[in-house]
Amino acid sequence: MQSYFWKTDGKENADPCLALRAALDKHSEFRMYDANHLEFDDFSHLRCIVLRQAIREFEATRKEIDAQRIKAFQNKDQNLYQTIFRSSNKKFHELQQGMVKEACDHLKMREEVFGASQKHYMEEESTKAKLSAVEKMTRVEFFATVYPPCSLPLEKVLEVAKFSIRSAADLAKRTKVMRT
Repeated sequence: MQSYFWKTDGKENADPCLALRAALDKHSEFRMYDANHLEFDDFSHLRCIVLRQAIREFEATRKEIDAQRIKAFQNKDQNLYQTIFRSSNKKFHELQQGMVKEACDHLKMREEVFGASQKHYMEEESTKAKLSAVEKMTRVEFFATVYPPCSLPLEKVLEVAKFSIRSAADLAKRTKVMRT
């Protein structure tokens, strides 16, 4: 578990940027494996810290977007639902990039080092799988602490999941058609 990076005496700073800095300071030194890449474990920790704080920063926006998505779902407006979904992903990506910049500035590290490390480790299947597992655990830990277990009936959860999966599949098909 990565939670020791962001908890200080059981409490995380309310400001995600300050919490990011505190977690980076707690980790202390981020070692370089060569002039353009971080060591794998340090890169993994940095990515985990950045992701956690980006999720926290995005949380208020996500709640607003979820309300819009629920309304689109209730109106059975799949196009609007997909538009909201794309916009949500774009906003989260922008926030994540902002957190990367903040982390690199705090560490006095070039952003290119983060990007080169990301590219390097995502090209190798073994390290890619490890990074995905760390990202999943970071998300699971965050959402487990913020949201209680779902109390909706199973049928409703499945209905929403099927709609969401159908929408994502349709979006993927449209994107693929647009690329060709």
